[in-house]
Amino acid sequence: MLKHGIRILCGLFCLLGVLFAGCNQTPYQSGVVGDTSVPIALAATRVPNVDIDLYLLAQQEKPTIIPSSLLRTETDILIDSIAIWGTVVGGELVVGTGVKAASSDDARLLDSLVSMDANGWKMLSGDVLYLVSGSATAREPLKNAISRLDFKYFDDVELLRAASRLPNNATDRPIAIGVIKPTVELVSYLARGATDEQTRQMNTVIELVDPRAIAIGVYSKKPLDVAQVLGVMQGKIDVSKLDICALGVMQSGRPSLLVESTAKTLLKRSGFDEIAFGTHVLYRMWINTNQQQAMPLLVWLNGNRVFASAAFQEAYAQQMISAAIAANLQD
Repeated sequence: MLKHGIRILCGLFCLLGVLFAGCNQTPYQSGVVGDTSVPIALAATRVPNVDIDLYLLAQQEKPTIIPSSLLRTETDILIDSIAIWGTVVGGELVVGTGVKAASSDDARLLDSLVSMDANGWKMLSGDVLYLVSGSATAREPLKNAISRLDFKYFDDVELLRAASRLPNNATDRPIAIGVIKPTVELVSYLARGATDEQTRQMNTVIELVDPRAIAIGVYSKKPLDVAQVLGVMQGKIDVSKLDICALGVMQSGRPSLLVESTAKTLLKRSGFDEIAFGTHVLYRMWINTNQQQAMPLLVWLNGNRVFASAAFQEAYAQQMISAAIAANLQD
């Protein structure tokens, strides 16, 4: 009965994953940060001075190379990182992107390759290319903040606390971290097209779980290769070859006992199986991908927090959920 509501919550996790995937599959990868050799610290980064509903930062340890053969340019383009900011304005999700290239020359070359339609706007500032997508009226606040270079340190306490729950160290360093504030406006945007019954189910789940913050990290055992990612997009390479894992956490505003009992019921109703994992209990569902390959989704309940891990290799999903358990058992 409540399966659609569960899917909406999973959709909040997946929205980040999809945007991350997009970051690594397009020619404009970046973020407005510098040192790529240390774990990602969202609190040390700046964001446009507007209300932010979602924030993603993708940054590999070394600059990502966009091969000239892919772009049909004379030289490769080196990208340090990519930052994505989302805000819901008038029921519309407006998305801004900050692409930090390795040099001003790389940024200028990238700028010459990127064209925007009527619902887009761009600005080049030194080694950073800014993009904003949204209708003219809705994108105005975000566009104005960026055009004035009006940025502030990211200081959302709840979202930063959720992100701190993810493994983020020299051993398990994410190539991307994202956070979502599941506001009524954002959830309503994601639920567009749902039937009245599905909307009621979604509202019931939201009311029961009361999600306050969602964070997700994308992990890779080796640097992502843009040419390989493009091959996956074109269907020439199996997506499992990317060897990535997504690990997310949802922080609830409800008491721990209520969250655990409610989550167990909802997971079982949605088709998750209960499995033993050492001394812990996980919930697992196999998800079919568009490449007709099943991918395991593992869920661990930790008080009023729900962790979820997904990877094409189940061992990798287990490795990251184990890292999450180790990092949060003391709470």
